[in-house]
Amino acid sequence: MPERSIKVSPNDRPWMTSHLKRLILQRQKAFALGNNFMFKLLRNKVNRERKRCRKVYYKKKVGNLLDSKPKDWWREVKQLSGQQSTRPDLRSMIRFDVEDSDEGLGNRINEAFISVMKDSPPLPEDFNLSTDNDEPISISETTVERLLCAISVSKASGPDELPNWVLKSFSDILAPAITDIFNASFRECKVPR
Repeated sequence: MPERSIKVSPNDRPWMTSHLKRLILQRQKAFALGNNFMFKLLRNKVNRERKRCRKVYYKKKVGNLLDSKPKDWWREVKQLSGQQSTRPDLRSMIRFDVEDSDEGLGNRINEAFISVMKDSPPLPEDFNLSTDNDEPISISETTVERLLCAISVSKASGPDELPNWVLKSFSDILAPAITDIFNASFRECKVPR
């Protein structure tokens, strides 16, 4: 069987093919000659071929891993996309002069938070916070309706997966119900489920 030699440049992307290189050279030649029509035609061809080559390369690279372990598949996908595969340990990111155990590290962090309050006098043991004359927070329907109208429909929906365009389009209908939910939540000091 005859062998065929091919040249591979170290700067080439892994999905680069000889056909794509030939199209790029033709495109550059048309540009240098000032042939705008041919340049635009070849530019579009190069872009289509580049997308096709990338798709074929990534499909070949990851496609055979679909039947293997999901861990291997994800590792290859992350490596191809340039993501860092492992997260560094949090302890290695914190620079302390001395080595601490987990408990010692927790105590040092706790001391840092407590140091902010060291100049304040401690509360007396019999301190009681009175909530007798506190009024619960409440909001009006007009405020809720105004906020619903201001929702951007291009943003992702919330955890309820209700599209934002529904909230915006039907804000006048939904405002009373949502207002009641919010006000009940404020009164009971509980977040609705």
